[in-house]
Parts: sequence; structure tokens; C-alpha cells
Amino acid sequence: MQRNVEQRYSIKFCVKLGLTPSETIRMLRLAYGDETMNRTSVFEWHKKFKDGRANVQDDARAGRPVSVTIEENVTKVGNLLRSNRKSKPPIRTIAQELNLSKSSTHSMIKNRLKKQTREALLQALEIQGVKMNSCSFLMEI
Repeated sequence: MQRNVEQRYSIKFCVKLGLTPSETIRMLRLAYGDETMNRTSVFEWHKKFKDGRANVQDDARAGRPVSVTIEENVTKVGNLLRSNRKSKPPIRTIAQELNLSKSSTHSMIKNRLKKQTREALLQALEIQGVKMNSCSFLMEI
């Protein structure tokens, strides 16, 4: 991200010098090599700066912010799991209680808390059970 902002300043400078977009991308490739922004982005930013844009930062985007997995929510999920240690609640129950999506709750449990979910544990036990049944069958032969 920082590299892109740096290149945008360079594009803005090239626009002030009166360089064309093709000349600008040639200059960027000399300076940044393989880490140069793609051609389309360079042309878009060149046009924006030529049309009078002064800010090199991205515009704010509409849509849902990616704040679901903030530390506060991770802590709440962890507390719920610790308080119900004996009867691990299903992900759906935790998600509904905290007003989160099921997938983000699952992601927090698996990736941030590094715990196995109930479903993963059951699946592992089923696989182990299948292996045990296969082994006992082979031993009988």
C-alpha cells in the first residue's frame, strides 16, 4: 500500500512536468522495476491528477467495514467458549448470541483463537473411528 502511494506521488510529479501517461509508466518502470503499478492503474491515476485531483490517497469505499474480527469480538467469542467448556456451543449459537455471521465466528475460533471447532472435532473422530473399524476388521481376518 505504501509503495502505491509513493508511486502516485511520482505520477503526480510527472503530470506536473507535462509527461504523457506512456512516458510516466516508462519512468516508473525505471524507478520501481518489477514493483511498478500496473499500466491501467498508472493511466487512471495520471488522468485523475491531470483533471485536478490533489489527494494521492484512495477514496473512501462504501460497504460493510471489515471490523467484525476486531479484538473485542474475538475476546467475546473466547469468553463464550471458556464459559461453556463442557458443552461447547455450536458456532451458530455463538454467532446468533453475538450478532455475527457464522463464517466470521468460525474464522475467529479457528484462526485467531487457534481452537478446533465442534464440527472439525467430530469429523476427526469419525475419521479415526473409520480407521479403527478398518483395523479391527483386518485383525479378524
